[in-house]
Amino acid sequence: MTIDGPELVVFDFDETIVDCNSDTYINELATDGVIPEEIMNKYYDHNNWIEYMRQVLTYLHKSGVTEEELRNCLKRMPLITGMKDLVSNLKNSGPQKYELIIISDANTLFIGQSLEFNQLDKAFRKVYTNPAKFDGNGCLQLEGYHDQNWCDISSINLCKGFVLMDYIAKRKIEDNIIFSRVSYIGDGNNDICPALKLTPNDRKNIPTDIKTGLSKEQLIETIKDYEALIVRSATNVTADVINAGKKLKVIGRAGVGVNNIDVDAATKQGVIVINAPGGNTISACELTCTMILSLSRHITQACASLKSGVWDRKSFSGNELLGKTLAIIGLGRIGREVATRMQAFGMKTIGFDPLVSADVSKTFGVESFPLDQIWPQADYITVHTPLIPQTKNLLNDKTLGECKKGVRLINVARGGIIEEEALLRALQSGQVGGAGLDVFESEPPKRTQLISHPKVICTPHLGASTAEAQINVAKEIALQFLDLIDGKSIHGCVNASLLPKH
Repeated sequence: MTIDGPELVVFDFDETIVDCNSDTYINELATDGVIPEEIMNKYYDHNNWIEYMRQVLTYLHKSGVTEEELRNCLKRMPLITGMKDLVSNLKNSGPQKYELIIISDANTLFIGQSLEFNQLDKAFRKVYTNPAKFDGNGCLQLEGYHDQNWCDISSINLCKGFVLMDYIAKRKIEDNIIFSRVSYIGDGNNDICPALKLTPNDRKNIPTDIKTGLSKEQLIETIKDYEALIVRSATNVTADVINAGKKLKVIGRAGVGVNNIDVDAATKQGVIVINAPGGNTISACELTCTMILSLSRHITQACASLKSGVWDRKSFSGNELLGKTLAIIGLGRIGREVATRMQAFGMKTIGFDPLVSADVSKTFGVESFPLDQIWPQADYITVHTPLIPQTKNLLNDKTLGECKKGVRLINVARGGIIEEEALLRALQSGQVGGAGLDVFESEPPKRTQLISHPKVICTPHLGASTAEAQINVAKEIALQFLDLIDGKSIHGCVNASLLPKH
């Protein structure tokens, strides 16, 4: 499938266009005597740029520094030599060939006041920014530095990658423009995707195409021309797709689960499958902790009751977590993060993982036990294992019967680890006192009795559904692609036997 639309050239601004580093404008202010040197030394911290800026801006505001003084200082910041020529060459290639946009972070709002840049800006169709919204108490609001050349579309917490996807989608829907290619030009400082940035010093120049919403037939037709494929959870990479990709060498899943990829078919064809096991760790951990807290205080049930017009305090009396025992089945990245957080609530943490020794588990505060000793001890059980033959229906009629009466279960890992029919029976009998479920044997779930049970909190597989997790898995998978090309070891290979032994 050939697309004849223009190429979208994305300048990930920061230090690519303006000849400076992250603190040049603050140094300029210090040189001018606007910020005393002792204030700079007190607040300066490369590792916490936002807090540094917050403190400096607060000081400036309290010291009576005017917006005009800031502008006059910042206007002197020079553009990188050659940037004007680059933009000129791109524009001279024809209006239908390239479309130029800028995506930038908060500090560029300062740089954007440069007279030089405002002239250069006319070459760009649109300028997108992420304005910082520092919390009040006299802090200067960077939004005040906007002019008509800047399009304020998001907060500092909204990833530039999402901004770009939104821009591409709007151009397609509103203007019927489909880009033939997307090129990134970045400096490596919080780029959209650091691993795939295009700079003069970049170690790899990997052509990348973004194609979303393809049907299975379109994907089969498209994949013929590609050596690598990256997907998220919505795209099913079936045997038919893999067989059609005669040039295909690697499939990347921007996420943990590879249920949507036919790994066996890929292995037979010699295609390496990699995932991003670490990118959603914190998001999945935090959802697990949320489930534990909600189960202990009946949050969702009490909320639903009150919204229905009932003021009922007696029915939703809960339990403290202090002194309760949390069993963690699977002591990998997520399980360990859950342990440290719930220990802060005073919970005793025990666990089981055949791949983690008792000595190692002690280093993060978890006492290891065999499974048959786990069940009768636990007030709460959370599972963090893959779905493999050894873990399928791990919690069933037998094991649930061995648990402490009223135990609460949490599954943010994989559907099928807890046998759903057995769980429903245990809930009905009172053997299980509550369950927090984010995953199910089939999705959407078919057992309406289970999800509608009054002691069940359920969510539609939201473990990795945070802005941060989506960015982290994208970065992780892209960096693994580069390591694979360089012949380095990678940590997310699903079918590792295909990798060269060296």
